[in-house]
Amino acid sequence: MKKLFLVLGLVTAVLAVSVQSMTYASTASSEKMLLDDKKKVEIPASALPEKVSKSITEENKDCKILKAYKVQDDKGAVAGYEVVVTVNSKEETLRFDKDGNRSM
Repeated sequence: MKKLFLVLGLVTAVLAVSVQSMTYASTASSEKMLLDDKKKVEIPASALPEKVSKSITEENKDCKILKAYKVQDDKGAVAGYEVVVTVNSKEETLRFDKDGNRSM
């Protein structure tokens, strides 16, 4: 009986540590996303550079722009663009560098 309680105690301890680790990882990931979002500024689709707009429309004629963002570096300079689009009812985020070239 003592062995059973010992095993149950160990299992409980391992589960507690695992849950704590997963919670920390999730929190760290959420904080990183918040930091990333602070660098993005929503802009109207009409404010996107012509090269970005042209790339989107040439890639897929049925594409609809839902949101557009200007991504800024730490100094506030434009580092690139993110554009949320729908293609065949599927939402995608397209990324472009500061010169309007598609990046992955």
